[in-house]
Amino acid sequence: MTVTSDELNTYTSPPAEAKTPSRAQSTNDDGAAKALQAENARLSGELREARALIRDLELQVESMRANARKAAEALLAH
Repeated sequence: MTVTSDELNTYTSPPAEAKTPSRAQSTNDDGAAKALQAENARLSGELREARALIRDLELQVESMRANARKAAEALLAH
C-alpha cells in the first residue's frame, strides 16, 4: 500500500508554532518577578527579626535556668 503526500498530510498534525511571549506578557512577568522579589525581601526581614527574637528568648531562658540553679544550690547549702 502506498501513501500519497496528501494522505500523509491528513494524518499528521501541523508543526507546533514557537510561542514567544507578547510584550504585555513580558511586562506582566517582570511585574510578577518584582512583586516576588519584594515579598521575598519582606519575608527575609521578618525571618531575621524572628530569629533575633528567638535568640533573645533563648538567652532569657538560659539566664532563668542559671538563676534557678543558683537558688537551688543556695537552698540546699543551708
